[in-house]
Amino acid sequence: MMGYKKTIAIIVLVLIATTMRIFFLLEYPPLFTPDSGTYVETAKAIFGGEMTNYTGKREIFYPLILFLLRFNNEAVVIFQMFLGIIGTLLLYVIFRKLSDNEWIGFTAGLLYALSPSQIFLERAILAETVLTLLIAVSYLVFIKAIENSSEYSLIILLGMSTSVAALTKPQVIFLPLLFALMVGLDFYNSKDRKFIGAVYRFLIPLIPAAVLLGSGSFFNYRTTGQFTVSTAAGDVLILHTYPIIERAPDKYDELKKIYIKHREKKFKIVGRSTPVTMAEARAEAMEKLNLNFAEISRLLKEVSIYLIFHNPGEYLKSVLLSFKRFWYPTLLSGSGGVGKWLRSGEITKIIPAGIFALALLYSTLLFFCMPVLCLVSVSLRKACRFNFRIVAIYAMTLFAGIFQAVVTSANTAARYKMPFEPFIFGLAVIYSVGLWSSFKGSEREQVESLNSQACS
Repeated sequence: MMGYKKTIAIIVLVLIATTMRIFFLLEYPPLFTPDSGTYVETAKAIFGGEMTNYTGKREIFYPLILFLLRFNNEAVVIFQMFLGIIGTLLLYVIFRKLSDNEWIGFTAGLLYALSPSQIFLERAILAETVLTLLIAVSYLVFIKAIENSSEYSLIILLGMSTSVAALTKPQVIFLPLLFALMVGLDFYNSKDRKFIGAVYRFLIPLIPAAVLLGSGSFFNYRTTGQFTVSTAAGDVLILHTYPIIERAPDKYDELKKIYIKHREKKFKIVGRSTPVTMAEARAEAMEKLNLNFAEISRLLKEVSIYLIFHNPGEYLKSVLLSFKRFWYPTLLSGSGGVGKWLRSGEITKIIPAGIFALALLYSTLLFFCMPVLCLVSVSLRKACRFNFRIVAIYAMTLFAGIFQAVVTSANTAARYKMPFEPFIFGLAVIYSVGLWSSFKGSEREQVESLNSQACS
């Protein structure tokens, strides 16, 4: 009977996910952004023999996919929507295992299948959809690895999947180390505190990570002179420091003048600067200072580190703002985000945007509140199955939010949350069912207590 239910659940999820994606495919064209162009440039540089245009800004994995699909935007979107269907099934499996409940797993998968945020993301020529799948795969392998701690092949696979994720987006460069640490901690806590075995399980996934990430960094060193998976550190760090760039030392005067000019120009037009503003300033700085992308990024990193060190208060405020933006709802629709849809006056936009924003608000509220409630209530902790596997979801999501906030301060910070959004929604399903079960259990206990008193 259980096998029959699983088969039905999988068929229904695939049908719903496929139907939604066909509708979006027919309704909306592929979304090509300025960031999309940098992935295409990287792919053509590495695989098309145009290395003079190689910047080292983008990691290799997503450009490889673009190359294999021959830079056909429609083919890329169809491929990413196929990944969305696979992701639906992965979320179903993950949350069914976490909750030991078929309906919770089905609902978590269904939320991913229906999410306009994820489907819009799939039609964008950006690496986030691929990253979403890699994170889901990594987490599922993590669960299996701690369930079968003697299977070293699973631990090696975990190191490989998290490393490929890091070679997709540098914002998750911490994943191999984080998951290696969690595997080691779980073994130490569950196996009578066997320290040596825990150390082995910590080190093993770091071996493929060292090989893969080291190879990517060495390739950048040979081509750009920088041993790093991405040369974009300074280019994104400047988003924190451009408001105070005039405080940099005099030796950076020419660079300062360029960035201040573009900053003030944009402020006069729209009242704020944007990442696009910084791109325009960078292009002019590269031309006037005769620097390539890797070199200008290194210079911007040098300036930014100086400004952060001498202005920690301003930097911290910028970090906190970026961390707050990380949790915002976002739609990469190409015609404005959630806010613009809600103000559009069109029912067909207001309803889905409103439902999505409220659902994310509710899920995020539970995400932050439930750990505290579970700590103070044993019954609620049991009902929600709050354990180390759920703690791992918190670890990777919060690390992602903190890491991106420390590194960059962009209006698009919420985009960096999107690969973790399905886990936030899935936890909300577990918590909602747990709260209801705990409430019903308390209500039943009160009735039984009253009946007992009446009988006595």
